Amino acid sequence: MSQDEKVYDLEQRVNAMVAGYGALPGPWTKFNPMLASWGVQSPYTGAWMRWMPGNYVMVSARLGCASGTTADDTVIANVPQFDADGNTFWPAQEVGFPVYCDMERVETGSNNRAAGLKVGTAGNMYCEGIAGSATVVIVNAFYPLDSM
Repeated sequence: MSQDEKVYDLEQRVNAMVAGYGALPGPWTKFNPMLASWGVQSPYTGAWMRWMPGNYVMVSARLGCASGTTADDTVIANVPQFDADGNTFWPAQEVGFPVYCDMERVETGSNNRAAGLKVGTAGNMYCEGIAGSATVVIVNAFYPLDSM
């Protein structure tokens, strides 16, 4: 197969994907620097997100929180409003999603919470349920942009 044929074949495959999904994912967009002494851990070079067909956002990050504030509702990042293609990242209502955390928070009574992050309608990203002794939070999650 010649180079021109390969290019044409690839173009046809991309066109078929666009026709089937109605859209392609948006570009990966960094949302660091982090706030409240949180940071991005290696091997990641940033905290990333991208708009996905169906009006969702995919978040992928490895966050260090050993020296960060982990109290519930601490703003740890400000999510950009749009990506380079003009797709929004801000949800219509506050959304939350589970994350991996290396230390589970245990409290007395019925206040235990699973580790998670929330994104508000103005793009603030909040932590929830992160143990004070935690050192890493790994995020590979989706959240909806539309009201449910």
